[in-house]
Amino acid sequence: MTKLIKAECNNEYPFCVHYAFLIGDTVIHNTPDRENFYGGNIVTEKWIDFLSKRNVYSIEDIDTKAEKIWDYLDRNKTKKFNPITYNCEQFANDVMTGVKSSSLLTRWLFLVGFTYVLIKKIKKS
Repeated sequence: MTKLIKAECNNEYPFCVHYAFLIGDTVIHNTPDRENFYGGNIVTEKWIDFLSKRNVYSIEDIDTKAEKIWDYLDRNKTKKFNPITYNCEQFANDVMTGVKSSSLLTRWLFLVGFTYVLIKKIKKS
């Protein structure tokens, strides 16, 4: 069965959850830290290697078939990680649902927007 991993990010993004797929003993994920043979950032690595670099928060069974994930990887092997337009959560959601959504990014954009409005309001006072 295919699994969705939620793990700690191993980069400078605060409050970040890293999303990845586990198929057998192989992890497939989109990360800015590594590049694949085609220059993209969707990479595969052994489960044991993934565990040596990240703390895992949760692992859950998902209905997405392994073949769908491998096909997605093949079609998107040159895609580059981008924290705004193509992060690890957007990658995982795109594979599973066909929609590149990111709840974390939405929360961050709301927080930044709210802070901006609040600062503008305080300066006017």
